[in-house]
Amino acid sequence: MLTQEAIYHVPKDEYCYALDSTTIRVTIRVRRTELKSGKILLTDRYAHERFTPPAVSYDLRLAGNDKLFDYWFADLTIESRRPKYLFRLFHGSGENWFSEEGLTEVRPEMSWFEFPYIAEADVIRHPEWFQEAIFYQIGVDRFFNGDKENDPSGVLPWGEPPTMTTFFGGDLNGIIEKLDYLTDLGINALYLNPIFLAPSTFKYDTADYYQIDPQFGGNPAFDRLLGACHERGIRVVLDAVFNHAGLLFEPFRSVIEYGPRSAYYDWFYIREWPLEVEEPKQSYDTFSFTARMPKLRHEHPDVRRYLLNVAAYWTRKGIDGWRLDVANEIDHAFWREFRQVVRGINSEAFILGEVWLDGTTWLQGDQFDSITNYRFRSAVLDFFAYGKIGVSQFDEKLFSARIRYQAQTNLVMFNLIGSHDVPRILDLCDDSAERVKLATAFMFAYPGIPMIYYGDEVAMKGGDFVQARHCMVWEPERQNREMLELYRSCTRWRREYAPLVEGEYRKLFADDPQAVYGFAREMPGEAVWAFFHNAPGEAVIRVEAPEGLCFVNIASGETVQSGDGGLEVKLDAFGFTLFYTKTSGGNQ
Repeated sequence: MLTQEAIYHVPKDEYCYALDSTTIRVTIRVRRTELKSGKILLTDRYAHERFTPPAVSYDLRLAGNDKLFDYWFADLTIESRRPKYLFRLFHGSGENWFSEEGLTEVRPEMSWFEFPYIAEADVIRHPEWFQEAIFYQIGVDRFFNGDKENDPSGVLPWGEPPTMTTFFGGDLNGIIEKLDYLTDLGINALYLNPIFLAPSTFKYDTADYYQIDPQFGGNPAFDRLLGACHERGIRVVLDAVFNHAGLLFEPFRSVIEYGPRSAYYDWFYIREWPLEVEEPKQSYDTFSFTARMPKLRHEHPDVRRYLLNVAAYWTRKGIDGWRLDVANEIDHAFWREFRQVVRGINSEAFILGEVWLDGTTWLQGDQFDSITNYRFRSAVLDFFAYGKIGVSQFDEKLFSARIRYQAQTNLVMFNLIGSHDVPRILDLCDDSAERVKLATAFMFAYPGIPMIYYGDEVAMKGGDFVQARHCMVWEPERQNREMLELYRSCTRWRREYAPLVEGEYRKLFADDPQAVYGFAREMPGEAVWAFFHNAPGEAVIRVEAPEGLCFVNIASGETVQSGDGGLEVKLDAFGFTLFYTKTSGGNQ
């Protein structure tokens, strides 16, 4: 029997959505292990009228599972774009039908699920460059000093231990000087921490949204950087701090001076006057409890107009997208306006929201293209870095994050294992370079956009978010060259093997005792199979595969062939292997 309370489906959101103009993906949730197989009957919503096309049957496929439930899906194609459908579920003691009226033993005639119409405008589509992107994040003050003439006062020697208030002189000219390095690394997109005028080192306390900070070289240096990057095919995404401003932001300075008489008094959440600006007694709302970051009142029409004009200005200047700081603390209506403004100027602009947990409500096609995928990072750390979970739990955590979003969105999720807000991955792996390499290779093979935090590619350390903002290490003798070569290989593999960019995800293997996890990235005619061994010693596994299928080891070029018992895979301690295979035609 099926547990009726556990079965769930609605014809919307992640349970039913359009893949293209004639195809919908339908998912149903059931209690784990109860469903043995299933089918979906599909027909036109007007099938009861004169022209009645016969119902078409599709097999349900198991997408994956979390702790409590299995999720089964099918992709349904209907040229009329007016689908209605019915589930036929097979279990250990028979079969049931599932429709709008729930679970029944008899096939219902009038209560099928309906998806009213597959409207082209409702299909989420992303520009190709999104999923082809390999991002590199730079904290400008800590990357490279290319012009000592614009250094702020009190600059420390390069490489000294950083604090929250120290400056080191990195600038935009420094990035220009290192574009050869970045090109050789294999990245094709930059995400820059804030570069607008601000008094702090990482500049999340904006003073002027229209002026590039002079310590970074000012607006002329940015124009040169943008042009130089575009000449090399590198996209540039800026950090928009629109949730809050800084104490030196002119409207807030006006409030400090004039109080309720200021034209900008209602731009902020002022709790009492006279204004108190000292922590922790500040008398206005802020980001977190940080007095130097007063929160903006986004429901005020002048605030909205100002910020949208800022977005329009820089988008017209030619930037390729925005990373939106503290995006989940700003109303959805504002972000819908933001998208219309930005995409109205650049239809291929990338809109990335900083959201640490579930991002479903922002990823419906009307606000963000992607979010910072910290749920992915959490699973990767728990498995590869901390060893807190086994393979099965790792798979469950990954799946529970993927199943929340549409397939198109999963291909452009902003995957990261490091950033300016968290400790360095090497520290979290207890200085185990092998574990870092394993996590890194996994990130590049997994669906989504990989993001490299500056210095991770040379195994920089930093045990908290302050030390994680250390100056970039440029001396070759202080760099982990093996790590650097791994990163170069990973970027090359993504460029050369289309399934790592476009392929749909399918779990191949999950073995807790051997700590081996494997998955495929599949697209028509070709696939990449990836295997990861998160334990000491060698592991030998056998994976189900059609006999005679040819696999090429992406790293070594060695060719192996599956036998009648499947594909045998040997993995080193804390090792990984990626295989490329042609799944129809072209196999040797």
